Amino acid sequence: MNYPDYIYQILGFVGLPALFTLYLTERLKGNIKSTYDQKLEEVKKEHSKELAQFQSELNYLKSKENFKFTKLHERRFEGLAEIYSYLSQLLELLHLYSVSVKNQDTNNSDIDETEEIENNFRYTYSESTKYISRNMLFFDDKTEQLLVNYMIHCGNFFSTYDQLKYMQKKNIEDNLGFKFKFDSEYQKLEKLIFPLKKEIEKEFRKFLGE
Repeated sequence: MNYPDYIYQILGFVGLPALFTLYLTERLKGNIKSTYDQKLEEVKKEHSKELAQFQSELNYLKSKENFKFTKLHERRFEGLAEIYSYLSQLLELLHLYSVSVKNQDTNNSDIDETEEIENNFRYTYSESTKYISRNMLFFDDKTEQLLVNYMIHCGNFFSTYDQLKYMQKKNIEDNLGFKFKFDSEYQKLEKLIFPLKKEIEKEFRKFLGE
């Protein structure tokens, strides 16, 4: 065997194990990468599944909140419309009542007419306060305060007027300086009801997007 053959033989013995080791290393790397890629895909799928579930739950909650929000505004809209109707009736009855009281004669027909208007006014006021009390939670703070002031002052109006009627009927002289100026009290009620109606009109415009 000549010298070059020895060299090739030595390189062959040395090179084959190295090549075999390199082959095993690369194969191992390939297996590791394949396993890693597989695990990564599984993790991605799991995350995608969780994300989709989370998005679904989020959409459900949003839909639920939107539904509740819409229902709340529907109730509020209905409440404002109903109260506006009551206030319009009250202003009309209050005007008729005022005219009737001023023009009232002593004959029974005038008295009966005034009492009928008064009873209608009281009934409408009573129904409006019941409705307001049941639906107060649907209104904003400003509207709520106006409604409360309206109910309180109307209640005081009837209380004071009832005292006047009692005194007139029994012909009792008041030593405490009791006075009831109908025009003054009538104007106070008007000044409470008009701003309340205007506030409700503003709320309607908001609903309609004007």
